[in-house]
Amino acid sequence: MKYIKNDRDKIIYDISEVNRIAGESPDMLVSEVEREFADTVRQAADSIIDSGHRIVLLSGPSASGKTTTANMLCKYIAERRIDSLTVSMDNFFKGVDHIPILPNGKKNFDTIDAIDTETLDNCLNQLLRDGQADMPNFNFHIGKRDGYTPVRIKDNSLIIAEGIHALNPKISENIDESNIFRVYICPHGDFYIDDELVYSREQLRLTRRLIRDQAFRGASFGVTFDMWENVINSEKIYITPYMDNADIQINSVHAYEPLLYRDRFSRILSRDTECHTQLIPIIRALYPFAKIKPDLPDGSLIREFLGEDE
Repeated sequence: MKYIKNDRDKIIYDISEVNRIAGESPDMLVSEVEREFADTVRQAADSIIDSGHRIVLLSGPSASGKTTTANMLCKYIAERRIDSLTVSMDNFFKGVDHIPILPNGKKNFDTIDAIDTETLDNCLNQLLRDGQADMPNFNFHIGKRDGYTPVRIKDNSLIIAEGIHALNPKISENIDESNIFRVYICPHGDFYIDDELVYSREQLRLTRRLIRDQAFRGASFGVTFDMWENVINSEKIYITPYMDNADIQINSVHAYEPLLYRDRFSRILSRDTECHTQLIPIIRALYPFAKIKPDLPDGSLIREFLGEDE
């Protein structure tokens, strides 16, 4: 793709070229990007099946697209006539009374110590050994589990366990290593004009998180900004140190997405007047991108952040 350049270990997206293609045919740009990402995930699914491992640990920092990627892996695994089950590690949070406290007095849901790793290990091992397990349901409204769901799988079924801590050794220390395949997903590229960095992968993730929290969780930009520093600090301790343990790494950047975010930010800012000062760097970074309103396909990773109205 002409708008992508590889510079040593960096992936560079050429904003001018992205804008040019978008100006000619935004739907063609979206279709090309979606096809490329689907091919990448399909190849990952093939590698997982060919490895013979039955547990897939899918990790990545916040706003990387883990949930959609897990669902896509299931879809492509099914094309090979193999069943699979997704397990969200969010259901293995400890009760809110047992979540570690940050210095500012808030609960730290981003630490590995917020996860009940013992129960998670037990459930995964029971699924492998017995083909069934009672999986907890975590209710975020009440801050604790509100029940269990009996789950059964076939003898050859694959288990895709996704969560920010999936590659942390504490998650898998009691699981036979021969059963584990590791996948790491996050935005791996940055957007440039000529040699100037304009929109970084970190800004892309923050943009995704701001829009998603507002769209799906009713959270103002101020709420997301308040928690973002701890999110980043926790990633440096608990997530990125283990990314190189992955068997496969997937780049979740979709070249057209900043063009959608510019329009969405304009609409949100008309309703949410908080944190304009904190938003200035992102607004400036998005300014060089053209605005487009294409039709996104069902199941697009970008819908995980924008929702169904795009």
